Amino acid sequence: MRNLFEKSSAVLSRCETFRYELRRVWDDSLPPFVSGMLNPSTADAERDDPTIRRNIQRARAMGLGSLIVWNLGAGRATEPQTWKLLADPIGPENNRHIRRILQECRDRKGVAIAGWGNHGSFMGRDIIASQIAQNLGVQFYCLGTTKSGQPKHPLYVSKSTVPILWTIPNT
Repeated sequence: MRNLFEKSSAVLSRCETFRYELRRVWDDSLPPFVSGMLNPSTADAERDDPTIRRNIQRARAMGLGSLIVWNLGAGRATEPQTWKLLADPIGPENNRHIRRILQECRDRKGVAIAGWGNHGSFMGRDIIASQIAQNLGVQFYCLGTTKSGQPKHPLYVSKSTVPILWTIPNT
């Protein structure tokens, strides 16, 4: 996979319990596709999972030069229900990393796509991420919304879906 990208990296905690960022760069001169999802799964600096592959396809189709992934919670789990049961599903440094990534998105004129699905309101994480974005002047887009108004997960949306503006539903 390293041959396919200029840069392939992941920011993990020392214990590797938390993944704060995943990055794939193929053309650093172009703006990034910045994807905020619920929780990190198995992808790391060396391996992609189906969601990362789908996001890379979408970013390339949009003419963007990289994928930067952050999550509402940095605790690594393959299923939302398992993630919710972790002793610390969020991670001690997660908000700082979200802020840094969204600031980079703003500064590089990237596209910020929210895609955390129905579980985004867990522990108020959707509100916290939206406040961070708003404070930085970053507007979230999404690939459609769930019945509860949360941004749909990118793996479960057609490749041809065009991003639309998203704001947090009234609670």
